[in-house]
Amino acid sequence: MELSESCGGDAPEPLPDKSPKPELSAAMRAKIERNRQRALMLRQARLASRPLSSVEGATSAKVSKTIDSGAGFFIEEEEGDGEQKVKQVMHQP
Repeated sequence: MELSESCGGDAPEPLPDKSPKPELSAAMRAKIERNRQRALMLRQARLASRPLSSVEGATSAKVSKTIDSGAGFFIEEEEGDGEQKVKQVMHQP
């Protein structure tokens, strides 16, 4: 038994919220297709430019070295900061 038969009406009633969609012109269809193709090319370029490690699911987080200070605090040193310059303080006489 169909829904229209159970309601007692012979013709299906159109929904009040939906209006018939106007047909798209050839120019609009061409513009939509160009935008779709452009979006696909941009997506492929973005995926191709990714480094391999991010594709495999690896993270590129910074590695930090945690040192226990013994006073209840942890000191975090980032790798690569080992090249610290020592400055000499000169006092005038």
